[in-house]
Parts: sequence; C-alpha cells; structure tokens
Amino acid sequence: MEEGFTDELEGLREDVSAVVERYRPLVEKLNRRMARELEAVDRRRQGLRVRIQDELDYLGADLPEYPDGEVAEPFESEHYLFDSSRAYLEQMRHYRRRQGREGEWDAVLTAIEDRLFPPGRDREASRQV
Repeated sequence: MEEGFTDELEGLREDVSAVVERYRPLVEKLNRRMARELEAVDRRRQGLRVRIQDELDYLGADLPEYPDGEVAEPFESEHYLFDSSRAYLEQMRHYRRRQGREGEWDAVLTAIEDRLFPPGRDREASRQV
C-alpha cells in the first residue's frame, strides 16, 4: 500500500519542481527589480529614523525622579526552604519539617546512628574524637 503512494508523491514532487524551474528566471528578475525600487524607500526610511532619533535625543522632557522603593524586613532564616549556611543534616531536617515529615527524618537519623554506633559502642566518646 505504501509503495503506491510513494510513486504518486514522487510524481507530484517532479511536477512541482518543473513549475518552479519554469518560473525561477522570472521570479529572480522580479526580485532584483523590486529590490532596486525599494532602495529609494529604504534610504528615506533610514533618513526618517535618524531625524526621529535626533528629535528624541534633544527632547527636553522633565521626567520625575525614580521613586524610592520600600524595603521589606528580611525574613527569618527559618522562612527559607534552602539556606546554604545550614549543615546538610540540619538542612534536611528543615526541609522535612516544612513538608510535615520531620518525624520521618528523625527515624532516618536514628537508623543511621544505630548503624554507626551499634549497642555497646559509646556514642558520646565517638563524637568527641
């Protein structure tokens, strides 16, 4: 089924190419003629743009001063979700607290501590090292 359409599509492409090639010299000639005619218009446009810009440059408008902005008090550090000054574990605790999952994070920390400090190993002595 696909091959029947492929042959027909190829035939259409060839027909379109033949028409395009037949008109190509005429279109190129018209493009060159139009470009010559538009050169004068383009020169006038550029001259007008320069005159308008000159007028704007010397326009003596009295503009008001920029308004003073209102500065809000900075947020407390607890407000920010991320604070690069926090240690990693502190940042994770803060993040989980904001998610309402602080208890989950506490369970993770307890599990890590249990792995690092199995029963019988002194946690306080290890922290002082």
